[in-house]
Amino acid sequence: MASKTVGLKRLTREYITILKNPVECIEAHPLEENLFEWYYVLKPVQHPYNDGVYYGKLVFPSEYPMKPPDIFMITPNGRFETNTKICLSMSSFHPESWNPSCLLYTSPSPRDG
Repeated sequence: MASKTVGLKRLTREYITILKNPVECIEAHPLEENLFEWYYVLKPVQHPYNDGVYYGKLVFPSEYPMKPPDIFMITPNGRFETNTKICLSMSSFHPESWNPSCLLYTSPSPRDG
């Protein structure tokens, strides 16, 4: 139970930081009833994706930040299968790459990919 409390505190801090310092092209919010489940919207600025709006979901384990989140893409987009875990180095697909000091608001931007 102690690890879940750590995760709740960390996610609360990260959400407050994101609200105070929004990240260009990304909006993310947790569910009111479950801070371990977030929904995001990507609004890319680079061609050919600049007219798109892409929705997704982050599901954080109760051991967060010691374990990485699951990342899902909800919007059909031609690259990722919808409602299936995305293979990213910062996701649960590659827990060996995860660093607990990573913060949501310092993760790579959509322009980096």
